[in-house]
Amino acid sequence: RIQNLRKDSGFDVTDRIRIYYQSDGRLQKALAALGSYVKNETLAVDLVEASPDGGQAVDINGEPCFIRIERLGSNGTNVTP
Repeated sequence: RIQNLRKDSGFDVTDRIRIYYQSDGRLQKALAALGSYVKNETLAVDLVEASPDGGQAVDINGEPCFIRIERLGSNGTNVTP
Protein backbone atom coordinates (compact mmCIF):
# COMPACT_ATOMS: atom_id res chain seq x y z
CA ARG A 1 0.00 0.00 0.00
CA ILE A 2 2.80 2.40 0.86
CA GLN A 3 4.52 1.88 -2.48
CA ASN A 4 1.23 2.60 -4.29
CA LEU A 5 0.81 5.82 -2.27
CA ARG A 6 4.39 6.74 -3.13
CA LYS A 7 3.72 6.22 -6.85
CA ASP A 8 0.37 8.04 -6.77
CA SER A 9 2.05 11.00 -5.01
CA GLY A 10 4.71 11.25 -7.70
CA PHE A 11 7.54 10.34 -5.36
CA ASP A 12 10.69 8.72 -6.66
CA VAL A 13 11.31 5.13 -5.54
CA THR A 14 14.49 6.29 -3.80
CA ASP A 15 12.86 9.17 -1.86
CA ARG A 16 12.97 8.90 1.90
CA ILE A 17 9.52 9.27 3.46
CA ARG A 18 7.73 9.65 6.77
CA ILE A 19 4.63 7.47 7.25
CA TYR A 20 1.70 8.61 9.41
CA TYR A 21 -0.91 6.00 10.23
CA GLN A 22 -3.98 5.49 12.38
CA SER A 23 -5.34 2.02 13.07
CA ASP A 24 -6.62 -0.20 15.84
CA GLY A 25 -6.31 -3.80 16.86
CA ARG A 26 -4.16 -6.31 15.04
CA LEU A 27 -2.70 -3.90 12.52
CA GLN A 28 -1.61 -1.47 15.21
CA LYS A 29 0.12 -4.31 17.09
CA ALA A 30 1.73 -5.62 13.91
CA LEU A 31 3.12 -2.18 12.99
CA ALA A 32 4.47 -1.73 16.51
CA ALA A 33 6.22 -5.11 16.33
CA LEU A 34 7.38 -4.91 12.71
CA GLY A 35 7.99 -1.17 12.40
CA SER A 36 11.70 -1.54 11.60
CA TYR A 37 10.93 -3.98 8.80
CA VAL A 38 8.23 -1.71 7.34
CA LYS A 39 10.56 1.30 7.47
CA ASN A 40 13.38 -0.62 5.82
CA GLU A 41 11.18 -1.94 3.00
CA THR A 42 9.60 1.45 2.26
CA LEU A 43 12.64 3.73 2.83
CA ALA A 44 10.75 5.41 5.66
CA VAL A 45 12.68 7.41 8.22
CA ASP A 46 9.75 7.46 10.65
CA LEU A 47 6.60 5.44 11.21
CA VAL A 48 4.35 7.72 13.25
CA GLU A 49 1.13 6.66 14.91
CA ALA A 50 -0.93 9.83 14.62
CA SER A 51 -4.03 11.20 12.97
CA PRO A 52 -2.94 11.42 9.34
CA ASP A 53 -4.69 14.63 8.28
CA GLY A 54 -5.36 14.35 4.58
CA GLY A 55 -4.56 10.65 4.69
CA GLN A 56 -6.02 7.90 2.59
CA ALA A 57 -8.29 5.17 3.92
CA VAL A 58 -6.93 1.74 3.05
CA ASP A 59 -7.75 -1.84 3.95
CA ILE A 60 -4.79 -3.99 4.94
CA ASN A 61 -5.70 -7.65 5.27
CA GLY A 62 -9.19 -6.76 6.47
CA GLU A 63 -8.01 -4.08 8.91
CA PRO A 64 -9.03 -0.47 8.23
CA CYS A 65 -6.24 2.08 8.35
CA PHE A 66 -5.61 5.72 7.44
CA ILE A 67 -2.19 6.45 5.96
CA ARG A 68 -0.39 9.58 4.82
CA ILE A 69 3.17 9.81 3.56
CA GLU A 70 5.43 12.79 3.11
CA ARG A 71 8.64 13.06 1.16
CA LEU A 72 11.72 14.06 3.12
CA GLY A 73 14.75 15.99 1.94
CA SER A 74 18.27 14.68 2.28
CA ASN A 75 18.52 16.39 5.68
CA GLY A 76 15.38 14.60 6.94
CA THR A 77 13.02 17.58 6.75
CA ASN A 78 9.70 17.78 4.91
CA VAL A 79 9.68 18.41 1.19
CA THR A 80 5.91 17.90 0.71
CA PRO A 81 3.16 19.58 2.74
